[in-house]
Order: sequence, then C-alpha cells, then structure tokens
Amino acid sequence: MRVPFSTPTDVDEAVAVASAAFIEWRDVPPPERVQPLFRLKALLETHSEELARAITRENGKVLAEARAEMRRMRRKMRRSARA
Repeated sequence: MRVPFSTPTDVDEAVAVASAAFIEWRDVPPPERVQPLFRLKALLETHSEELARAITRENGKVLAEARAEMRRMRRKMRRSARA
C-alpha cells in the first residue's frame, strides 16, 4: 500500500482546522473533555484481544507481546482519564 505525501497546503489546512477546534475545545470543562478518554479505555478493554491479534498479523509481533502492549495502552488510558 502506498500513502501519498502531504503537500504544504494540506499541512496548512490541517493546522488551521486544529487551531479553530482548539478555540472551542479549551472552553470545554475538564469533566467533559475526559469523556473521549473513558470511551477509548472502554473500547480498548472490549476489543483488547481482537486488537492484539491485529497487531500480531500486521506487525509480526508475537501474540504475548501484543497482549502486553494492549495492557500498557489500557493503563495509559486509565492514568490519562484520571489526570
């Protein structure tokens, strides 16, 4: 699979969109801002084995290491959601 390179215009557009989104996002109260992290954490827990197997297929990692990677990711999400 080939992925095209971004042009300078693509980058400028992405920065403009991100800057505009930040203006709204910074005013969102922290309890609301953390909700996407809780949702991600729940999805990681629900689909952990499926994701570990995908990591193994796509990256050639042994399944035990892919499972460990998923455990680390879930811990990171828990910590981030509490911060």
